[in-house]
Amino acid sequence: MPTDTGVIDAPNIKTSKTASAIRLAKACLASDNKLKAYRAHNLALLQQYCGPYYATFAPTEQAKREPINTLYAIVSIMLPNLCGTTVKSRVKAKGNPELGAFAGLYQLAADHILDQMEYGLTQIRIVTSALFGTGIAKTILETKPLEQAPDFPNWLQDAGWPYVGQVSIDDYILDPAAMCREAAAFEGNDFLIPIELARESSYDKDILDRMTATHYNEAHQDKSSGLSGSQPDPEEFIEFYKFREIYLPYEKMIVTIPFEKTDETKYLKEVEYTGPEGGPYDALMFANPENNPLGIPPVSMFYDLHLVLNSLVRKIQRQSLRAKKIGVFQRGKEQDAEAITNSSDGDMVGIADAQSVKEFEIGGADPKNYEAVNVLREMLNWVAGNPDISGGLNAGEKTLGQDEMKLTQASARLGRMQALVHKFNKRVLRKSCWYLWTDPQTRLDLLQSIGEGMQIRRTWSPEVREGEFPDYEIDVEPFIASADSPLEQYRRTTQLITNIIIPMLPMAQAQGVEIDLGKLMKDLGSKLDIDTSEWLKQGVPMVGPTTGMSPGAGAGEPGMIGTRGPQPQRAAKPSMPQARGQV
Repeated sequence: MPTDTGVIDAPNIKTSKTASAIRLAKACLASDNKLKAYRAHNLALLQQYCGPYYATFAPTEQAKREPINTLYAIVSIMLPNLCGTTVKSRVKAKGNPELGAFAGLYQLAADHILDQMEYGLTQIRIVTSALFGTGIAKTILETKPLEQAPDFPNWLQDAGWPYVGQVSIDDYILDPAAMCREAAAFEGNDFLIPIELARESSYDKDILDRMTATHYNEAHQDKSSGLSGSQPDPEEFIEFYKFREIYLPYEKMIVTIPFEKTDETKYLKEVEYTGPEGGPYDALMFANPENNPLGIPPVSMFYDLHLVLNSLVRKIQRQSLRAKKIGVFQRGKEQDAEAITNSSDGDMVGIADAQSVKEFEIGGADPKNYEAVNVLREMLNWVAGNPDISGGLNAGEKTLGQDEMKLTQASARLGRMQALVHKFNKRVLRKSCWYLWTDPQTRLDLLQSIGEGMQIRRTWSPEVREGEFPDYEIDVEPFIASADSPLEQYRRTTQLITNIIIPMLPMAQAQGVEIDLGKLMKDLGSKLDIDTSEWLKQGVPMVGPTTGMSPGAGAGEPGMIGTRGPQPQRAAKPSMPQARGQV
């Protein structure tokens, strides 16, 4: 306001920040209200997926009554086709061959941090969350060494290792006015910190003194994380503070406020965001409706069929339990009935009136219900994208052509979902590599394979960086289903030999490329858990039309199988004198 001197006073910064924190706290409550139904649906789906024997407390009545867990069956087929347990990086220099050698070192460092943070396992959890709604990742810096770190702390750190953690939809905060997540005015998550740890941090101590402590079990009630929790026990409470950490993209700030909104809500901590573009959060969604920021759960597409199918199975179960086979007799013919009851199989029993004793079968499952179950099962398989075919559980059709058409359709759907997972992993990896690139302290001693079983030691440090971060294309290796199965690797290896190596062998021979059959057989044997080390014996290489010496090999040196080397000169065959007049 203008003063007596006509000079406008500077605004009260503390008051402005307090008002801003109060408005932000109100907006976070609006986010909770908007996500309330989405979270409830997510919890309902997860309860059916987990089944009645996962929760440590009494499950819902509905969860107890489902004898066939089709949700788990379908997800267990989809998940291995979408992601593996290991994620590998791929780093290339953009149009500058001179940076190629350093790109190899950068890739080694990227693989190292992915392995240290065990991102492959985190990725599986995020993809699973995306099947039930929206999978959310948060890429930050971790101050403590990963092997000593507690559970994912969920607050921005100043220096250290890049780290990617999963954010539950129950803890997620999103601008309720945003129709697109990327255009949100704020984004964040709730988290818990033990009181002692919070007081040792840089949070405002005066605000901490006015906060109310909460407890772990209480904080997870009515959430998906509460499925494996227990009822609160006052004797075993560990006190926590519950905070909300918010990323403000327009202000480029990370702010922390108390979970409980009051008229005096203030910022506990403010940190300038200096991380990679896009902020710390990334979301994986397999279906995103227009003008809505969160994804459609693929599992919800067949959830109702799951319930209907189970209702029919329960009906068949009840009918089967009521099935009885009983004997009846006419009153006054008790002796005949007793004689029949006491007889053994194959006995001859004399009775006064054979028509007075009969056997009746009552109850039992209606065959029409079995037909309905088969129809629903086929419909469920169709809606879910033919998991019977993609999972190799059932051929399904009588002809190979029909099966191939179904497999193509299933592969197309899974292929699109794989592409979305790939792009998501690429975004997360690029952010992690940005932190690695800008880290002024980290030094890594890495081993790089150079073939023939040899390795060289290379060092990553800020001093050895070449070029700039945008000079490199950072991607993840495409995921191959069942890549971790030795039997599957053996099958693909033999296909590679049959379909590619053998047809191209003449061209390889012309270029002097050799195949180490001993190493190949040893590698294939290891995938089948067979020791082939005693199968091979060093001998004298044969020289003939199909085997010989490699180009340039000296006398007595073994050559590549299939090589036509220099052939020995044969002595000229003496010619026989022809008789005069003989043709």
